[in-house]
Amino acid sequence: MKRYKIIFLPSTLEDTKAAKKWYDKQQSGLGNRLIADLELSLSDIKQNPFSFG
Repeated sequence: MKRYKIIFLPSTLEDTKAAKKWYDKQQSGLGNRLIADLELSLSDIKQNPFSFG
């Protein structure tokens, strides 16, 4: 089975950090939930990249 790699723009990390910080300001721990959900979504995309679009 072919393996796929997810590639991000360089600004993605900074945008993600800013979003986490913003969510944490809204509610303590919410930023961590954002990151956990993002990691879960990325895992799903890696496992089945053609089911998203």
